[in-house]
Amino acid sequence: MNAREVWGIEDIPNEHFFFRRIHRNFIQNDPEFPRMQVVPQNVFNEPSKSWSKEKLANWKGISVDWDRFAKAEETLHRGDKEPSNYGVITSQISQVRSIIPLNIIHDPKQNDPKFDDNRAHSLITGFTIANKLEIRMTLAVECSWVLQGWG
Repeated sequence: MNAREVWGIEDIPNEHFFFRRIHRNFIQNDPEFPRMQVVPQNVFNEPSKSWSKEKLANWKGISVDWDRFAKAEETLHRGDKEPSNYGVITSQISQVRSIIPLNIIHDPKQNDPKFDDNRAHSLITGFTIANKLEIRMTLAVECSWVLQGWG
């Protein structure tokens, strides 16, 4: 047995924040303030009607990092793609939970062959094909840029 600590699932307090890494192709300029970039709704564009029934059944939620265990810079550097093409958005957990039926749950990844270890990994749950359009618009308004790798 490995001597290192096993990460358990923890409750995420409402006053904490999440981070989500998104590609710069999702950037939109605010029409009223062209130098300001808004968080577009399509950064929360899951699940999809094109998905197989199996993929839909196995989908648990949108991946985010809990700020208790990650900094925005760490979220920016997740994955194997060039961080200069990505940015990080954030919102307070309470803002997400105020959008019914959304929730954020802790889902740490450890010793999983499909994922790098990530104690901060969490999921925004409650999205369905039926509700995603309305909910993602509301959620995008609640988010803001915290870091832009290209800036």
